[in-house]
Amino acid sequence: MPGSVTNVYGINKGTQIFSIILTAQIPSSLLNFLMTEFILPNFGFLPCFLICAAMTVMAMIILWRFEEELDVDNLSKVQGIDLKYKSKEVEDD
Repeated sequence: MPGSVTNVYGINKGTQIFSIILTAQIPSSLLNFLMTEFILPNFGFLPCFLICAAMTVMAMIILWRFEEELDVDNLSKVQGIDLKYKSKEVEDD
């Protein structure tokens, strides 16, 4: 993951953006704590498994519907992308 972020955004911006991506661990850890502290002792493993399975299915649906598209023009305006990896289509414009 750090390598792909650095390849897209360059060495200067890539480290900053990757550190922002890592902040997703905070809410994930809090949700994990709440589940193991409150749901697991009161309801058991099956509800925990079903909750995790439902969240996984929701994430998969979001990823399947997500159209990955890099906005090279706007990123290059603020020097937020390393243009040496720019595609041939963008160079022709």
